[in-house]
Amino acid sequence: MRSQTFADALSHRVKTAAGTPLVVHYDHSAGSRVELSGITFANWVAKTSSLAVDVLGLERGDRVLLDLPAHWIEVVWVGAALNVGLVLTDDPSSAGLVVVGPDGLEGSYGSAQVVATSLHPFALRFDSALPAEVVDFGAEVFGQPDAFAPYDPPDHDDAALESTGAAGARTRTMTELLDEAAAVEPGNRTITDVPCRRHPSLLLGPLLGGGVTVWSTGGDAAQWADAMRAERITAEVRQGV
Repeated sequence: MRSQTFADALSHRVKTAAGTPLVVHYDHSAGSRVELSGITFANWVAKTSSLAVDVLGLERGDRVLLDLPAHWIEVVWVGAALNVGLVLTDDPSSAGLVVVGPDGLEGSYGSAQVVATSLHPFALRFDSALPAEVVDFGAEVFGQPDAFAPYDPPDHDDAALESTGAAGARTRTMTELLDEAAAVEPGNRTITDVPCRRHPSLLLGPLLGGGVTVWSTGGDAAQWADAMRAERITAEVRQGV
């Protein structure tokens, strides 16, 4: 029976392939490689979900804008949003929470709460103090519990992703995202530089099919090719392609 929600899909992955890689991130500019197995990813999603709900007070149906580059922390936030029942949006005016990296600290986000991440390979806190109204992800997330059970669990037909384009706004449900992900070949090993929020099947595909997605950023063509060989890549998803 196919998973009906993100939580179902993540639970299935942990039960069937807890220790195998699910998310890998090469940050060539930092010289780092971070690998998250199914169980490690689930742990990060639980902690981030608790941060969103218990610390920030977000609820099912609230909007979150991830103003982040392709990074393993961005993938974790996508997972946490789907786990809680938040709606991923690219519309700043509707967002109750905005998650930014160092480059977004000077942005103006209206009444939205702001969480900032240093994008350190190990999710460490910022070296210097942030503005009083900004939550430091690295300072808060490690103290959150390793398990999370939502008070108001999301349903399969809840809105999960809102995006705008030339044709106007489009909303997709959790079922639609899982249907798209189900088309990913089982065991697929994908390399990409596309942020997960723009293409959720990059995460959901491996969850359903036992594969892995490798995010490769900050490098040149030779480093991309090296990562492809090292990770035994079977598919590519490139920005603008």
